[in-house]
Amino acid sequence: MRCTHCGWNNNDSDTHCIKCGNVLEPPVAEMVPCPACSYLMNPKARHCPQCGTARDGSRRSFAATIAGKTAPDGHPVPAPTVKGASPDKRPAPAPTVAAGDTGTIDPYRQPSVPSKEVFLQRLDARDEPPVVLAFSTKEDHIEVNRANLDAANNAITSKVQAEFTFSEGKWHIKDCSGKKSTFIQVAETHELKEGDILLIGNKRFIFSTRNPNQ
Repeated sequence: MRCTHCGWNNNDSDTHCIKCGNVLEPPVAEMVPCPACSYLMNPKARHCPQCGTARDGSRRSFAATIAGKTAPDGHPVPAPTVKGASPDKRPAPAPTVAAGDTGTIDPYRQPSVPSKEVFLQRLDARDEPPVVLAFSTKEDHIEVNRANLDAANNAITSKVQAEFTFSEGKWHIKDCSGKKSTFIQVAETHELKEGDILLIGNKRFIFSTRNPNQ
């Protein structure tokens, strides 16, 4: 029987090529199914070339079947390589899975979002220490009002006085009150926009680049 891999002309009784070790396949009509994996194999084969199961159902690698054979030129026949087997011809161990890890990721599970925190120190009387107010959120904005800033202060609206937003790694603040009474003490150069309200001393001023009297 001629080997389809290397062309070597083997004996009809051979199940593997004595030159390259390749399995010699007869016509499909003459093949028989493996008792373990149903792989169609040579009816003269003693072991399945797919899973290594013997014709009688026992497990044994077919590499051991041809071990020790020699080709007509006197060279030993190389043992065929079994896909997925380690160099000692034993199947490689299955990968270990950490305890509690099923190995399958829920595609609908949302990733955990870390909380963002903002701390405001409320300055009351001069001789009293500041009151620290903490705000935490998993979103990108925090709303403040009278209830969470200073419950007894009617100068702060009970609705939304201001909104803190987190964008591009920085915090921003926006006034949301009807009285426009949210201000920032300027400690460095700050960009002014048309209509900005400035609190200087105890007076408010509206900034403009156009004369409102004209």
